Amino acid sequence: MIDTREQDALFKRSVKGLTLCRNTLPTGDYSIVGFEDQIAVSRKTVSDLYSSLFADWEREIKVFERMAGMEWKALVIEGHEDDIYRWQDYSQVHPNSMRGRLCAIEIRFKLPVYYGGRKDLERWILDRFIRYYRDKRDG
Repeated sequence: MIDTREQDALFKRSVKGLTLCRNTLPTGDYSIVGFEDQIAVSRKTVSDLYSSLFADWEREIKVFERMAGMEWKALVIEGHEDDIYRWQDYSQVHPNSMRGRLCAIEIRFKLPVYYGGRKDLERWILDRFIRYYRDKRDG
C-alpha cells in the first residue's frame, strides 16, 4: 500500500503477484494491506530529509514514536550516504548535525535507516514486505 500523500512513489507499476493500491496510511509512506499498524516504511529524499529532521522535527518525532511501536519499520533515504553527509546549499544544517540526528533516530526509536537509489530501495522494500507477509500468512 502506498500513502496517498506520497507524491513521487517508488512503485510506478504493479509487480508480478502483488497488487499496489493507494490509501491514506496512519503512519509512514508504505505498508501492507491489513498490517498497517504493524509494518511501515517512511521514505525521504535528501532534501526532504533535511527539511523533515530539522524544520519539521516535532512533527517527525510523533511519526517516529508511532513507528517505534510497530513490529517492523524502516526509514529509507533515496540517496547515498555521501549525498546526505555533504554540505547542502539549500540548508544551513551542518552534515555532522544530520549524522547525529540519524543516529539518534536509530537508537531512540529503534528505527533502522537505509540508503540507496530508487531501484535499490524499491527492491529492498518489496523483498521485506513479501517476506513479512509470507511469515504472517504461514506462521
